Amino acid sequence: MRIASILCCCVLCAHCISAGEAVMDVKPRRLVLSVDSSDFVSARIKVLNRGGTPITITKIDPSCACGSATILKNPVQPLDVAELALRVNTINMHDTLNTVEFSIESNAENSPYVVSVQVKKPRHRNDTVPGSHP
Repeated sequence: MRIASILCCCVLCAHCISAGEAVMDVKPRRLVLSVDSSDFVSARIKVLNRGGTPITITKIDPSCACGSATILKNPVQPLDVAELALRVNTINMHDTLNTVEFSIESNAENSPYVVSVQVKKPRHRNDTVPGSHP
């Protein structure tokens, strides 16, 4: 009886997944990164397809020209995970909040999906307040 119940649940879950729309979930949704010596930050994020049809990522738009992205796997099959590589050139970054948003466009029902990258820049010696220590 217990095996029959488990089998029934599996069949129902498989039916729900196969009948559903593509749904994108991204982890992490918000990143805080420190600048390296080359004035770049980079990270990889994971894209999970929680739906029943493949997700095709069609475009990734950064909020400024300082950001770029690479799709490492496309399409993303149902219940599968893919990665996106995000990069920010902080030399060309002119946002006072030091944040770049990446809008991920796809055929998923929750598209576009936005990922935020906040850049932590190191303080330079000439940025310190007189009388304080760096």
